[in-house]
Amino acid sequence: AMVTFGTAAQALSAKEGTDRILKLPGNDKPVEVMIARNQSKDGPGDRGPGGSNEGRPKKIFVGSLPDGITENTLREEFSKYGQITDLFLKTGCDSNKHWAF
Repeated sequence: AMVTFGTAAQALSAKEGTDRILKLPGNDKPVEVMIARNQSKDGPGDRGPGGSNEGRPKKIFVGSLPDGITENTLREEFSKYGQITDLFLKTGCDSNKHWAF
């Protein structure tokens, strides 16, 4: 899943608070969370007052999700770290195949 926050600080807080810590229902192992790569540096809303957020990533990748996880469950868990502006959850994956963005 990809989760985009309102600020880079929120994304970093979510990563630090959940990576290899958070266990979701239906999974014995914790999720793996990392700052998403190749984020646009010039997208709308990337710069705060004075450019303070320029170049700072606001999107995280959440892996090792259990089968059947819902967008609502992810929103509930990750909204604890700040405003979620976008969430993408790929569904219907073959568990034997890897996928990437």
